Amino acid sequence: AHLNINSFAKDFISNLSDKGLKSRIIFWKSLEGKLMIDENSKGFYDELFWNTESVNQYSLMLVKELVPYIDQHYRTIQTPESRMNFGISFSGYISLLTTIQHSDIFSRVSCQSSVYWAGEREKRIKELITQTPTKSIEIYMDWGRYDLKRKDMDVKGIRERNQQIYDQLRKKGYSISGGEINAGFGWSSWVNQFDDILKLFYPYPI
Repeated sequence: AHLNINSFAKDFISNLSDKGLKSRIIFWKSLEGKLMIDENSKGFYDELFWNTESVNQYSLMLVKELVPYIDQHYRTIQTPESRMNFGISFSGYISLLTTIQHSDIFSRVSCQSSVYWAGEREKRIKELITQTPTKSIEIYMDWGRYDLKRKDMDVKGIRERNQQIYDQLRKKGYSISGGEINAGFGWSSWVNQFDDILKLFYPYPI
């Protein structure tokens, strides 16, 4: 993929309604014609992932501002099946949450080694799965056999929590694939799955 930081990013950032959630947006425009967007906010952990209200604002920003802006400025296929959320670690939680809440916008989501233990994340995602009808979305989840497990996670680590949520989603009737892989926590493990994930969701040639 070719990495671009361009005027489109700057224009979008300058017009975001929630100034506290923005810092920079990086665009990856692949040679195959897919547009991949990585939003990296200032105060990445404290501002976004540890605060429930900021999570809500971030999710709405994606749905109400970023997606419409992209559809307006690019020749996109404007259907949920053509949009995918891709999250790793802390962003895996937000990606899954946003996709379930806004299945009319996104219908595919990938979550790798998602971090659920801190704050209200685990409780919130489990309640969302339990209390809402099963959505017509496709989910990929994976986690490593050697993912993080620290004393502040009580008795469960990333591995155990992801397995629980995976089982809950499957039991609820969601279309879900993935599972435990023989890897650890980190980019060097996650990136090895990217090709297979994209082929899973978009197997057809461009």
